[in-house]
Amino acid sequence: EIGCGWGGFAEHATLKNYDVTAITISKEKYKFAKERVGDRAKILLRDYRDMEGKFDAIASIEMFEAVGTRYWDVYFQKLHTLLKKGGRAVIQTITSRILSLRLIVNAVISSDIIFSRVECCLLLKSLGHMQSRQDLNL
Repeated sequence: EIGCGWGGFAEHATLKNYDVTAITISKEKYKFAKERVGDRAKILLRDYRDMEGKFDAIASIEMFEAVGTRYWDVYFQKLHTLLKKGGRAVIQTITSRILSLRLIVNAVISSDIIFSRVECCLLLKSLGHMQSRQDLNL
C-alpha cells in the first residue's frame, strides 16, 4: 500500500489473510500504523519512489492528491515498475469534473470548506485527465 496513513487498510487486508507491505513518509503515521498492525503487516517508513520489488497488487488510498503535478508521471511509472505482470493497482483519489487544473486550484483556494477540511497541498485531478492516460485501464 502506497501512503498507508494510520494503517486502517493494512489492518483490514491482513484480516483477509493478505500479505501486506505498506509505506508512509510520515513518522507519526508510521509509528501508529506499526503499533496498530503489529507483525501482521510490514510497515515501512519509505517514499514510494524508493520502493523496490514486485507486487501482485498495489493500493493507493487518498495519497495521489499529495503527489504534486510535477511527480504525476513519476508516480504512475513507479506503480508500473512495482507491479508484477498481470498485477493491478487501485488508486482511490478525489477527482473533479472541472477539466482545468487552474480552475481546480482557484476553486480550492476560494472555498473555505475545502481549504479548512482537506489536507493542505493537495491537487485534484480531473476524471477526464485520469481517463486520458494510455497506461491506465479505468
